[in-house]
Amino acid sequence: MQVKTSCFILGAASMIALFSGCRSDVKKKLASPDFSKEAVLDYKAGLRPYRKTGIRLESESYQDKLIIHDYGHGGSGISLSWGSARRSLQVLEEELSKRPPNKEEEIAVLGAGVIGLTTVHLLLEKGWKVHVYASDFPPNTTSNLAPGIWNRVLVESDHMKKILRDSYTDFKALAENKSPRFKGVTPLKIYTFKKIKNSTMAAMPSGTIPKGIPLKATFENGMHKKGMFFHSFLIDSAVYLEDLFEKAQAQGAEFTRLSLGSKKDLEKLPQKIIFNCTGLGSKALFGDKQLIPIRGHLIYLKPTEGFDSMVAGPLKDDLDLYLIPLQDKIVLGGSYEMDIEELQPDSEICEKILKNARLFFTSDPQAWESKENGDREGT
Repeated sequence: MQVKTSCFILGAASMIALFSGCRSDVKKKLASPDFSKEAVLDYKAGLRPYRKTGIRLESESYQDKLIIHDYGHGGSGISLSWGSARRSLQVLEEELSKRPPNKEEEIAVLGAGVIGLTTVHLLLEKGWKVHVYASDFPPNTTSNLAPGIWNRVLVESDHMKKILRDSYTDFKALAENKSPRFKGVTPLKIYTFKKIKNSTMAAMPSGTIPKGIPLKATFENGMHKKGMFFHSFLIDSAVYLEDLFEKAQAQGAEFTRLSLGSKKDLEKLPQKIIFNCTGLGSKALFGDKQLIPIRGHLIYLKPTEGFDSMVAGPLKDDLDLYLIPLQDKIVLGGSYEMDIEELQPDSEICEKILKNARLFFTSDPQAWESKENGDREGT
């Protein structure tokens, strides 16, 4: 199964913005965040589990164990999480149709990021006993680093469109419910000034992200820029992942801190059914040479009064520009560095991101035009 994903931190900067000519233009005055050194709260670097041939969503037999793989989502793990996990449970059901299921049997889930924890909750719903093995738990997982935005994903099959649609439906329910099942998901307004190059983005499944509306934005310095406006969902990862984790524990899932170095280590686990949601860990654990890390930088800024929506700018200097408001900070990103595993933030890259953000909010649109300007595609 192959899917191409946008490969930014949790996909935040690569939102689809589709033109709808029959709607009136949206006019918006944009507040400018404080990009001074005094406003910087922290610098972070995170890794996206990008798989060249797309998500691995299939079963594998190893010794006396059944392994169901669900990893390689690139920067779109949150966007695909519910639909991807639902599909992985369908794979389990297909395998169990070959033998009578035993609900007293315990299932192992490897990994406690967004894919792993989503899978845990779906298994618990089905009445399974679940034991999670991971080297880290929230708030120390990669999924916790950046806020998630429900974003566009390049899909190449009706099968993947269903996964995307299922995920959208779940997040929509969480965002619109006054008493949601899980905390941290809210509606979000997006103002994007990125150019959409690939017309295949119009193939987003029906019943997902609404089409965009032309935007005329006015900045604090009186500058005007044209863009697109649309609605999506903000997933505050720190809140959302912690809630998934705590509620899984409350519902009886067991959690054990364990580092697995190779496939042979799985033989030590007592469970016969294993869901592999280890992300980048699958490179070593299962020898997947298609899996590579893509590093992205984030800068946490002090919150700014009046800055309450996501803003995405065009690509410049091979860096993304997006700003996402949370209650206690603004998240500024990001970078796109292939096959780099170093998690220590690069000060030079961070300074470039800050410089580009300052320019975007103070310079005219022509200053941002470049050959790279446009939406990056996952490959």
